[in-house]
Amino acid sequence: MLPIRRRCLLASLLAIHSVVLADAPEAPREPKQMADRVMAKVAAGETEEGILLCKAFSVDPNSKWDSYLEEIKAERPSTLQRFGATVDTQFVREVKVSEHLVRLIYMERCEKYPMAWAFTFYRGKDEWRLSSLSRDGGLDVLFY
Repeated sequence: MLPIRRRCLLASLLAIHSVVLADAPEAPREPKQMADRVMAKVAAGETEEGILLCKAFSVDPNSKWDSYLEEIKAERPSTLQRFGATVDTQFVREVKVSEHLVRLIYMERCEKYPMAWAFTFYRGKDEWRLSSLSRDGGLDVLFY
């Protein structure tokens, strides 16, 4: 039998764990919900945190996202100089190729120049997963 202090500590930890799990938001299951969560981070000036969310939604290995994150960190000074700080983000459109393949286009509105974001999701057997993400100053994707 455990001493009373250990039992109380164990009971407290289990109670805290239950409360944390109950308060945790459910993982999004639809492409728009997933991309909206990433773009909410971007709009809040937390682009790196948004990219980290992509790991959870992606079929790609974590190492790909780690490399992408390092790229973004390295480019940050020149990106801020060229585009300015993020003002907000806007959903532009959905391009649905089939019921299993969809691309979501967003615009990151910056002080000087917009940036396009394109999320491509694929639904395999059971769930939607992020297949690719492109982020750049090329605006053609916003129009076509």
